[in-house]
Amino acid sequence: MKDVVRDAEKKNAANALPGGNKEVSAVIKSRTIPLTVISFFNKKIIKLQPHIAEVIAAEAVAKLDRRTEMEATRAQNVLLHADEIATRPKKEWFQDKNDKQVIERAFCQKMYQAPCENTTHGYYIHC
Repeated sequence: MKDVVRDAEKKNAANALPGGNKEVSAVIKSRTIPLTVISFFNKKIIKLQPHIAEVIAAEAVAKLDRRTEMEATRAQNVLLHADEIATRPKKEWFQDKNDKQVIERAFCQKMYQAPCENTTHGYYIHC
């Protein structure tokens, strides 16, 4: 890639020089990599594959260790602060289930000007 950029830069530099309007060809016909280089890196990759598998396995173990440590810390904090957790006020919803159904039914009847029947998935229009 660097060679492609260099070739283009040479062409631009030649045009920028006084009297440099000569036609410089920046077209690259082909690039070849010797087979010895390809085989060298291929062998290197094959040689490193077991090491890569070991690294991936070690990372999986480290992830499991982190998760286990996090859960242990959480359990320890729950035991340590149990009294504080127990004294917190219970969460309250601003609508209970019955209020929600009444509002949904009223909305359905208002929108569709028709009686709506309750199903397990909400309300539908009864036609």
